[in-house]
Amino acid sequence: MLNDSQTRERGGFRFFFVPVLLALWFVVLVVRLVDLHLGSREKRNQTILQGKLPANRGIIYDRNEVPVAVNRPGYKVFVDPEAPIKEGQDMRRTAERIAELTGVGFASVYREITGQGKKSRYIVIGTTFDKEAVDLVTNTAVYCRCGLDPFSERSYPQGRRFSHLVGYVSGNDAKGRNGGVEEQAEDNLRGTDGIYVGVKDKNGREIRERRRTTMNAIDGDSVYLTVDHNIQHEVERILMEGRLYHQAERVWAIVLDVKTGGILAMASLPDYDPGNFTASTQEQRRN
Repeated sequence: MLNDSQTRERGGFRFFFVPVLLALWFVVLVVRLVDLHLGSREKRNQTILQGKLPANRGIIYDRNEVPVAVNRPGYKVFVDPEAPIKEGQDMRRTAERIAELTGVGFASVYREITGQGKKSRYIVIGTTFDKEAVDLVTNTAVYCRCGLDPFSERSYPQGRRFSHLVGYVSGNDAKGRNGGVEEQAEDNLRGTDGIYVGVKDKNGREIRERRRTTMNAIDGDSVYLTVDHNIQHEVERILMEGRLYHQAERVWAIVLDVKTGGILAMASLPDYDPGNFTASTQEQRRN
């Protein structure tokens, strides 16, 4: 049992403790407000991130404006396992659709979209060139926790034709191209990347909904060649027949316009597919 003196002492302690605690809390609050307004912004700016919006390379045409190097548009498909799910949205149907578009197994997609896989946000599942993939982001009544990032892949609609003349884009060197017009006209074809600014959460992960573009990408210039795909086709046909007949290791030919000096065709065998250059040897790629 406490006597009257002890009771008064404890009561006095409580009387002074509460105001002191409130005063300390107020001081901390004031210091924090001053720091936010006048303190260093360096730490807070770490929540801001900046990235590039890739520009499309310019298109390469022959003299008849037939494209020989183009950009094939596609999408990187990603999932956000922390995104909220609205009524009617179905993770299973979303995972099935993503698996169908990307070729990735359903089980892997479902594990990521439900948050049972990587402890991250905006996990890239795979890529697709199917235009109907936009349904993933427009049909929000069914699909959830997913998004698309557009990108483009260099494509060569003429196949092996013009392979040595045009070259290919590898991405394995500093400028991302190897040989031919792709290298010689790099400064024109490259374009200028755009810029986006985003915000990171407390865990350092981007809050994608708050991303905004500060500078749009400027696509590269198109390049028009003097070559004619019809003449090129005929020259390559003759070279293949001559190589086979003479059992030659290598053959090549150049056709010029005698009036202008412009190159109408330039062919060399063996050749390769610039859209699948990794399947060829260095000897095949040599002009």
